[in-house]
Amino acid sequence: AKPMARRELIQKLTANPPRRRDGTQKPPVADEPLAREIADWLEELGYLNDGEYAKTVARHYSARGYGERKLRDELFRRGVPREYWEEALLEAQGPEEGVDAFLQSRFKGRTPDEKALRRASDALARRGFRWEEIRAGLNRYGARIEEE
Repeated sequence: AKPMARRELIQKLTANPPRRRDGTQKPPVADEPLAREIADWLEELGYLNDGEYAKTVARHYSARGYGERKLRDELFRRGVPREYWEEALLEAQGPEEGVDAFLQSRFKGRTPDEKALRRASDALARRGFRWEEIRAGLNRYGARIEEE
């Protein structure tokens, strides 16, 4: 019902379901060869497409204000093959938009002090932005950050 990568589907089909209250456990839905066969069949039908899924993930997380590093982390976590990453990352919005939106919501027009700037830059780094992107965003916001 929801889009997923081939690896996610195979893991879902071969995973052991949680134990019941009585302590028994159902077997997995499929074994590894059957799960791969199902994934192949869904790819043939066009329901499973890692390239399109990678683009969807990249668009979703960039729209939520995350940087390229976070996008790469999500693509890896979801099992998207690396050959689809670069094309998917082209679908993402530019880092300027995400950094600027974050700073606007964080400071709401106020002039931040040095501690607030450090916290904001740390938060942006955790969201997957590179230092060059963070520094440029802080400079656009009006905080003068010198080259180190």
